[in-house]
Amino acid sequence: MKAYYFNFFFCFILFASADTPCSAQVPIKTKLSGKQLVDSLQKELLTMKDDSNKVKVLDLLGFEYRNIKPYEGIRYAQQALDLSEQLGWNKELAQANNCIGTNYHHMSDYPKALEYYFKALRLQEDIKNKNGIAGALSNIGNVYLSEHNYPKALDYYFRALKINEEIGNKKHTAVNLGNIGIVYYYQDKYPQALEYDQKAIKLFEEMGGNEEGIARNLSNISVVYQTEKNYSKSLEYNFKALKIDESLNNLYDMAAVLGNIGNAYFATTQDSNGIIKPDSLIPAGKNTRLLKSIAYLKKGVSMSKDVGDLDGVSVYSLGLVKAYKTLGDYKAALESYELYTASKDSVFSSDNNIKIANLETKRELELKDKQILLDKLEIKKKQNERIFFISVILLLLAVIAIVFRNLKLSVAKELSENKLNAFQARMNPHFIFNALNSIQSLMLQNETLLSIKYLSGFSKLMRQILDNSSKSRVLIDTEMEMLRTYIELEQLRFNCFAWKVDIAGNTAKNNLYVPPMIIQPFVENAIVHGILPKGKDGMLTISLERDNGHILCIVEDNGIGRQRSYELNREKHKGHESHGIDIATKRLTLLKGKKNGAGNSVIYVDKIENNIPTGTKVIIQIPIL
Repeated sequence: MKAYYFNFFFCFILFASADTPCSAQVPIKTKLSGKQLVDSLQKELLTMKDDSNKVKVLDLLGFEYRNIKPYEGIRYAQQALDLSEQLGWNKELAQANNCIGTNYHHMSDYPKALEYYFKALRLQEDIKNKNGIAGALSNIGNVYLSEHNYPKALDYYFRALKINEEIGNKKHTAVNLGNIGIVYYYQDKYPQALEYDQKAIKLFEEMGGNEEGIARNLSNISVVYQTEKNYSKSLEYNFKALKIDESLNNLYDMAAVLGNIGNAYFATTQDSNGIIKPDSLIPAGKNTRLLKSIAYLKKGVSMSKDVGDLDGVSVYSLGLVKAYKTLGDYKAALESYELYTASKDSVFSSDNNIKIANLETKRELELKDKQILLDKLEIKKKQNERIFFISVILLLLAVIAIVFRNLKLSVAKELSENKLNAFQARMNPHFIFNALNSIQSLMLQNETLLSIKYLSGFSKLMRQILDNSSKSRVLIDTEMEMLRTYIELEQLRFNCFAWKVDIAGNTAKNNLYVPPMIIQPFVENAIVHGILPKGKDGMLTISLERDNGHILCIVEDNGIGRQRSYELNREKHKGHESHGIDIATKRLTLLKGKKNGAGNSVIYVDKIENNIPTGTKVIIQIPIL
């Protein structure tokens, strides 16, 4: 059963240092939060003239927007950053960089989050602000934890811990200890996880007044014990956490703890072979622990619904499926499974809606920035008519130049870009569908770590595809990074082949640009139609080398060969056509024609030994753009 493990690192961003936006002293005479606070701050901003308070309000607005519209949060924080740079305020400049990094972290754009957190760290080091240094180190550790880079996460957490202990900041020290416990748990180092969770609880108790921190660490300890199959200890700590959460009326955490208690009770009903243990204290045919499991899981599901935690609904309804099946109540099991499926679909839909909302917010931001630019041009016109007319003339000349250049572009380039869009439109849904099926299968089999690893790789590939989808050319290193991510996912999914990439020095050492996603269809073809039908011992080799104005790419497999693959596909997929290879080949041909090339862009070589097909070699000539 999956247990709910509380992560503290997003909480830590709220009070990562004494200089974070949430500590800004601004002339707001009310204790508000969320959208109410945003509205109040925006009104204050309209009448505010003091630059010091203005920077703080902009930073606070940027921070409050992290959960609403991160792109808006970045816009406000960028205004704070620009104003701080103009005034030479390094302390506020560090805050603004931290705020931008926080918004990027909430958008799961980890490279950008690290970029701004490191900027904040360097600024805090310049002004020797130990609180700020510790906060920046912690935030960097948070990003590495999100990326599952546990060694780096530990490194930065321990560095932050050392500083917080030196300056006597017990609150931040306790959070650091809890985060370190989280990392050790994910590394399967359970004694160390327990040690640091206990240290965090002790420090929270010494401080007094932080019951929520104590409850969450208690719950995390219960998860460690449950993972170690020490269910009596797990239940003990869960009930301690539940008591505190009830006193705080913390419904969100209560839902998670109730679900974990239900999972722990279910685990106690079975021996190592999955057989129900007898319970001599109750009538035959019943099991008190199993009934308790169902009762607590139902409470966890119900409360998760109330607080809008769709993940909790999904996890605990799946627990109910197993508990009801064990009890023999298959009707209730089916109802719970339907709830599990619906909540899981809702989570997926919600994630998509968030992504769409972020894209829409980005577009709104771009439109607002364009409007600001137009306003500036109008002001400039009133101040200096001559400069305005010169700017208009230059702008018209630039537009004419662009139009003239576009008219000279060949039809081949337009067709090439259209084919790229067509290919990506086919590739994305196809791959996403298969990947989500694989993740669902792993989760249903309780392969938690494997499903997390697959989901992490899948998310990375989706980000790479989205980043490259609007580009007509990308660096060869970027193309190969995306390709490696794709192959790793296919290897994890099918587990029947090995692979290697050989990049010649004359290619790797130069910043060379190529069409995006041009190699992937040939690699997919080699895996799906060459290696997979073979079933085992597959080998995929990709080699790159520079050849004058082209890159020579060779995709080679030891599969069943083209003739046998054609026969199998004709039998299995009557009426279905795969356009990926065809589109990629036409794109290459069109691009090559534009480069005044000659000969075929794609050459197939059938590998045969003793009249037996031993695979296929594809030689692809990719123009350097």
